[in-house]
Amino acid sequence: MKKNTLALLLGTLCILPLTGCASGPSTIIEFNLTQMNGLPIEDAQINIKQGNKLIASLMTDNDGFTAKRMPSGDYDLSFANVPEGWVPDTTKIKKGDVSVDVSFTTSIIKEEVESGHTYKVGQVLHDFEVTVADPTGKPFRQMASDYLKGHEVLAINLWATWCGWCEKEMPYMDEYYRENNDKVEIVALSSDRKDTLQDAVDWRNKFNLSFPMGIDEINVSNDTYKKSITYCWNPKGIPATMVIDRYGIIQKMHEGALLSKGEFVRLFDPYLGDDYTPKKLYK
Repeated sequence: MKKNTLALLLGTLCILPLTGCASGPSTIIEFNLTQMNGLPIEDAQINIKQGNKLIASLMTDNDGFTAKRMPSGDYDLSFANVPEGWVPDTTKIKKGDVSVDVSFTTSIIKEEVESGHTYKVGQVLHDFEVTVADPTGKPFRQMASDYLKGHEVLAINLWATWCGWCEKEMPYMDEYYRENNDKVEIVALSSDRKDTLQDAVDWRNKFNLSFPMGIDEINVSNDTYKKSITYCWNPKGIPATMVIDRYGIIQKMHEGALLSKGEFVRLFDPYLGDDYTPKKLYK
């Protein structure tokens, strides 16, 4: 049991006096709330009901943890103070449970973008298939959500072989990435229909780049184009870097070259660290 369980129990033993404290055999039930890549969800509200009767409302601490002494039985859970659109993997307490682990997913995990969608800061990024070159230069495909798992930030960088500013930016981006790839994943995708995966390989080799490089496959069909990150973002110029936080929320849509490692530090660091939470809850 966590060291703060006793304090939590003292605060939640009879949170709702109108319901009374339950009598009969009881046990301490611990709750752990995490989001998709295992990070805790702090300051979330857990409402515990039995039928239409509200039994208790609890708040998680900065470890995503709280606890409550309750009679053993079946209960329903609902949640507040989590971003809209998050989906818990369970909403039940079953008789005999002493620990309830709830993991939330967002639309970056479960939804593809609608054709013609326009991204804005504050929205949740929809999932899409990313095509990069593997170490041998062959296509490697996986979902954007897979790149975010295990990282605090996912950055999607748009570039093109004709872009001189992209060429100037990439060494600084790589310098930052080599030092921070345990926390930040950067995926660089060419947004030019004429660029091929071999072009991405050539750039990677030319500048000795270590982050995943590939192409935004926007030339398959018009419908595919309208679902591409290039179309849905539509930056005014490249290079452009989209910053997605650990919750799948788009926090920055930066346009223009970043020409020092320090500029990448300033771009990403506000979204790193154990204490990070979104400043507001987004729809």
